[in-house]
Amino acid sequence: MAEGGVSPASAGFCEHAGETRGQDPMINIKIMTIEDLKQKIEALAKKAVEGTEVNVIECKVTGRTNDVTIQITADKPFGGITIGECVILNKALGAAIGQEGVLAPGTFSLEVSSPGID
Repeated sequence: MAEGGVSPASAGFCEHAGETRGQDPMINIKIMTIEDLKQKIEALAKKAVEGTEVNVIECKVTGRTNDVTIQITADKPFGGITIGECVILNKALGAAIGQEGVLAPGTFSLEVSSPGID
């Protein structure tokens, strides 16, 4: 159990649905579970690799509201994803997470890696 008696798996994450001038920013907040967050991030990761040979193999999301770790495993159909391609996916996914308002900057760490040698 995490602090306050809430397990990390059931902890709620806040997603800002957008703000308009003069409105209380707390009005447009949607609470989502870690599974909802994982699905949203996985969809963004898959969108980020569209049109490339890279496939998202696995997406893990762990942590709490202001300390989320996102681990993406990506590869090509016949292997051989490069470090450079991992860096490009990391930057594209990090930007998408911010642009979509999924998580606030500074509240998550993003790791993109290959599955390694078979």
